[in-house]
Amino acid sequence: MKVSSKRLAIDKDQARIVVTVVAAAAITVFCLIGSSTLITKLNHQNDVISALEDSKETVQENISNLNALTTTYNNFENSVESVIGDNDSNSKVVLDALPSKYDFAALLTSMEAILRTGNYTTSGISGTDNELTAEQSSANPEPVEIPLSLAVNTTYAGSQQLLDTLASSIRPFDIRSMRLSGGDADARLNLELITYYQPSKEVQFGERTIK
Repeated sequence: MKVSSKRLAIDKDQARIVVTVVAAAAITVFCLIGSSTLITKLNHQNDVISALEDSKETVQENISNLNALTTTYNNFENSVESVIGDNDSNSKVVLDALPSKYDFAALLTSMEAILRTGNYTTSGISGTDNELTAEQSSANPEPVEIPLSLAVNTTYAGSQQLLDTLASSIRPFDIRSMRLSGGDADARLNLELITYYQPSKEVQFGERTIK
């Protein structure tokens, strides 16, 4: 059977068209996939650039705040006299008022010094030493209570004087309960106190993955 040259040419043209269409479809699919990949990478790069800009602004703001804080601290620290009118530095006054570390032994020593200075006879200073579990640093520090019990043998006037001494102490003492017994010359004062410390500020650094 003879195939005309015209029919043969048509068949070749059809085959060429099919090949062209298939090639065009393959190229189109490849371009679509490539474009999707490029768009994804472009979006990721934009997210990275945006995050870097945010970080840069944060660093610049922190530097500005640091400079302002340094100036304020130096003015506070280098005052002619402390905020309580003595020759101690203000930083020492603040740390005496609100220590940055939990130290129960130092607290007892401080209380003993107050009683010794006032010539009080104590029959007991007690509390729970939480040295092993106490929080010493925090990202968001807040004052932490330290309960303390105190029993003093004194006079009625001595009891008043001790309360005045605690009220004027650089370290805050919150009297939760008080019991006074005995007479004017032979009194016994029992106090349940709360004092405080504030954990030091903990600077935290983190990482963020940009997907």
